[in-house]
Amino acid sequence: MIELKRIKKIDDFKKITEIQRSAWGFLDLDIEPHHVMTRVQKYGGLVQGLFYNSELAGYTYALIGKWDKEYFVYSHQTAVKKEHQDKGFGFLLKKAQRDEVQKMGYHLMRWNFDPLESMNAFFKISIPWNP
Repeated sequence: MIELKRIKKIDDFKKITEIQRSAWGFLDLDIEPHHVMTRVQKYGGLVQGLFYNSELAGYTYALIGKWDKEYFVYSHQTAVKKEHQDKGFGFLLKKAQRDEVQKMGYHLMRWNFDPLESMNAFFKISIPWNP
């Protein structure tokens, strides 16, 4: 069973650090700290998790930004544990993120990607803003 929802429990925020290691092989120095994500969630950002059979298998993490006079959501990270990759979970996370961002009243979402990582580029451009 798949469930997508906002991360609320501190233990789930802590599990996100393990997903970063699994998905990207991050060292401790590269890992986005869980305590920062809790503050982002509390003060207007968005941290969502994908739970597969009640286990946190992936997450997406977005911050609020401002460019010129327009506020937007910056999608900072989306990751899925290595053993759950290639199951469409990343796509489900990005779609859930888009849907929630629209419910929050934002009209613009930004992100970057590594053009040398073709899967990453395809993944990011395959999520239409208007469902």
